[in-house]
Amino acid sequence: MTRVLTILVLLLVLPSCRYTFLPLVPERVAFPDRPSIYGTLEPTEKEVVAKLEVHRMPKPGYIELKWYKEETLLAERSLWVEGPGKLEARLPLAASPAENPPPTNNAPQPPAVGGAAQPPASVPQNPNATPRRGEESVSEQKPALEGYYRLVVMLEGSALLQLDMGTPSVPTDPNPPPTP
Repeated sequence: MTRVLTILVLLLVLPSCRYTFLPLVPERVAFPDRPSIYGTLEPTEKEVVAKLEVHRMPKPGYIELKWYKEETLLAERSLWVEGPGKLEARLPLAASPAENPPPTNNAPQPPAVGGAAQPPASVPQNPNATPRRGEESVSEQKPALEGYYRLVVMLEGSALLQLDMGTPSVPTDPNPPPTP
């Protein structure tokens, strides 16, 4: 009797130690075709040029561009994309009176009617000068941006790409570490 009971218990316990499904390794499932977008931001004097490159687009549709300065939404654009390719969007820079102060006495004044503006005497200007090593020429210099700009690229309500430029305004630490 004990022998029958032992065999019965072993028959119930031993199958639980084995694989209960076949095949042991499930078949491979292909990854879904996901969109893939890369991009860069290039500042100019009055705007920023967003250059986007679409590598994969599962189906044709609109991508939304949301352009922010700090937390303020500056512009929204929608671009129709059918497949891989390159896109370009021009986005405005915010201009506020604080960023563009009125000229002071030592700054060049706009020309008067019939006259030309004279640069300050302390600034030598040589249009034929070549830049020294490590310097950029005046025409190649990128403008300095004030603030923090962000471009969010969205597809069907989901963010695909975020491009940032500028300097974020980070609050000062209320408890700075002690200096040695």
